[in-house]
Amino acid sequence: MPPVRPLADNPGANRNTVVKAYATLREMGMIETRSASGTLIATPPTAVQQAPALRDAALAALHGGISQEQVRDAAYANAP
Repeated sequence: MPPVRPLADNPGANRNTVVKAYATLREMGMIETRSASGTLIATPPTAVQQAPALRDAALAALHGGISQEQVRDAAYANAP
């Protein structure tokens, strides 16, 4: 991704807004900033990395009264 300064040099852009946008994207895990490499699009987490979070979310849903069928349907709703 381009550095902050060239983006902020565009007409109508504000440096603080660009900095905040990059910070938000970084917090969301969508970009990574590396020394001497700049800002890169983050590598999507693998299924193995996501498995614990998916398990925890499914258990929380089940404990919250969501049926197994609803949890399964939700898990597969956006699957490739």
